[in-house]
This record gives sequence, C-alpha cells and structure tokens, in this order.
Amino acid sequence: MENIKLIVWDFDETLTKEHSKKNDDILGNLSDKNWPLLIKQLVKNNYYVGIASFNKCSVIKEYINKWIPHNNPFNDSNIQGNDGYIGSKTQLIGKIMEHYKIDRYDQVIFFDDNIKNILETRSYGINSFLIEKPGFSIYRDWNSILNIFK
Repeated sequence: MENIKLIVWDFDETLTKEHSKKNDDILGNLSDKNWPLLIKQLVKNNYYVGIASFNKCSVIKEYINKWIPHNNPFNDSNIQGNDGYIGSKTQLIGKIMEHYKIDRYDQVIFFDDNIKNILETRSYGINSFLIEKPGFSIYRDWNSILNIFK
C-alpha cells in the first residue's frame, strides 16, 4: 500500500449495520467493533482517514465520538457530509483530499455499500470497494484489500 495515502469510508450501512436514523444504539450499530483499532493503527502508520457520506455531519460525529472517545482523528475537515450539499461521493472525497493536500485519486481507498457510488468513484481512479451487508468487516473487507495491494 505504498502509494495509498488516504482511506475513506461511507457511513450509513458501511460503518453502521443499519441506517443511523433507524437505530439509537450507537455502540451496537457499529458494523465491526475492531474498526476503531484499525483507525488508530492506520493513523499511527501515517495514513490519513476520512468519511464521505450523504448523512449529516452532526449525526456522523455523534456516532464517531462514541466509537472513538479518545484520540479521535476525525474532525470537520475529514468528515464530509450532506449538510445541505447535494453532490457526488467523488466531490466529498475531493474535499478530504484537499484538506490533506492529496492530488491523485489513485492514492485513495474508498469503501461504500452502494454500487452506484463505487462505479462513480472508480471512474475517477479511486480504489473503491463494495461493502456487503451488514457493513464493513475487517476480516472480510480489509484483509482482502491488503492482499490486493501487496
């Protein structure tokens, strides 16, 4: 993964098991309980992380702050949501890339549960991967990505 600089996730039904508005059990709605550990390991190894979602930033932050209560690397710059903005996932990812001063789409990995978003971001050269229900799994999804980028 030497060319990869940024790993971005969609939020609803990618990081969550169910759409966040349907489930008030924030801790129980996390699709993989080890995801916060993966985030900390990625940041420790000098990767950037982000979230690009059509949900509202305030909802995403509420969840992320419960999932990662200490040393949380997520903030207003690397969480891009649909706060009155109608656009594409590539545009949201582009805002995160701009924050980190990344200028090449091929330096980004993106996870999403929606094939439309995967096809759109792939058309720009983003390394995009479809997530199956019930959401992101380190064992299934992350480990298969590591094999691709070896």
